[in-house]
Amino acid sequence: MKNLRGKSFKAAGIALVLLALVLLFLVHQGYLASVRPAPTPELSGQESAPDVTPPTFVWKYEKVEALDLDGLPQTNIFLQGTYANGVVQTSLIDMAPGGCADAVDVDDGSLPGSTNAQCYSAGLGYRYRVIEGPSGYLVERKTFEEALPDHTPPAYAYEVVAEFPL
Repeated sequence: MKNLRGKSFKAAGIALVLLALVLLFLVHQGYLASVRPAPTPELSGQESAPDVTPPTFVWKYEKVEALDLDGLPQTNIFLQGTYANGVVQTSLIDMAPGGCADAVDVDDGSLPGSTNAQCYSAGLGYRYRVIEGPSGYLVERKTFEEALPDHTPPAYAYEVVAEFPL
């Protein structure tokens, strides 16, 4: 009787170890599949070049529950890029004070077909645009201040705050 019980425990232990290894393998394969970039088709001499259509960019805004240190509301700014092959990439670009919306006008240099985002609160604002850079699509931010009759605010330049791949 003792011999049978020892063998069954040993068989159960081996089965558990094998089951754990199989589960680890499946989890590992599933994780790598979600992280791995999609394979790009190789071009033969007779195929045309890949589609270089720029992605469609859409701004998304989400009110932040916590107020800033001055007790004012804040907004998370996201940019969603949808590529011609159907891949969608969404990135948190910034957390800006106040509220944000798509700007009515589009700045010179912005990627054709894209819009600008604008955020404003208590005399200070930020404007965001997407441009095409040498190795990707760049998201730029420019600061602006409210002008008073006796004050001329400085002219701020755009600065890169994020990048999307080509």
